[in-house]
Amino acid sequence: MRRFNLLEYYPKSTGRGALRPAISDQHREVSRRFDFDYFDGDRKYGYGGYSYQPRFWTDTVKHITNYYSLDDASSVLDVGCAKGFILKDFQVLLPDATLAGVDVSEYAIAHAEPEVSDLVQVASATDLPFDDNSFELVLSINTVHNLVTVPPRREGSIETFSLYIVQAERRDALVAHLQENGVDAKIHNPIPLHLQAAAQSAKYTQIGLPKAELQAGRIITLPVHQFLKTEQLAYVTSVIDDFFLITEGHS
Repeated sequence: MRRFNLLEYYPKSTGRGALRPAISDQHREVSRRFDFDYFDGDRKYGYGGYSYQPRFWTDTVKHITNYYSLDDASSVLDVGCAKGFILKDFQVLLPDATLAGVDVSEYAIAHAEPEVSDLVQVASATDLPFDDNSFELVLSINTVHNLVTVPPRREGSIETFSLYIVQAERRDALVAHLQENGVDAKIHNPIPLHLQAAAQSAKYTQIGLPKAELQAGRIITLPVHQFLKTEQLAYVTSVIDDFFLITEGHS
């Protein structure tokens, strides 16, 4: 896949992150609700105040527009648009273009920039409310990593794994992509225990275990052993990123 740095003109960090308070699992749990606490609450939960600043996206949007030769006849979808800051800058640059944005956060959509509030809606990247090929360009910035769930880590402990199992959207396609790129991804227990032949007489077969059945369609076992090198781990991550990355293509 051809790579393009969308954020070449995005302001670099000034080191403010070093002042961020220590983060616990409880903080992460609150953050993943993507509500007030994540966007406009205390810094320990997320942004610590998420407001429009032209210096963040104006030059980046110009960069994207020039790279893709966009004009007023173009159509752009921002997946993970939050409050619509990128769309706002696109609207200024290309006032007649077709623009749309989606985000899983009801809070962010409800507090979108007034200029683009009618262009955004609550929706997931895994279930877009648009037909295929509806847009010339689809952007997804700071969103893709939320499509893969890794095992939780406990504070004060060091984990060892006999299996490293993650959960991901579009699991079967991702496994095929990993294998095609030399990553030995597997699916352990694709059939939940209560649905296997040996458990057919158990009561769980009748009542069902919806969470187990959901996870059975999402789990992937990634390589994990003591001989893996840092660059190999980075390669696995990059292959997963490439699968979900939306910088060129259609929705």
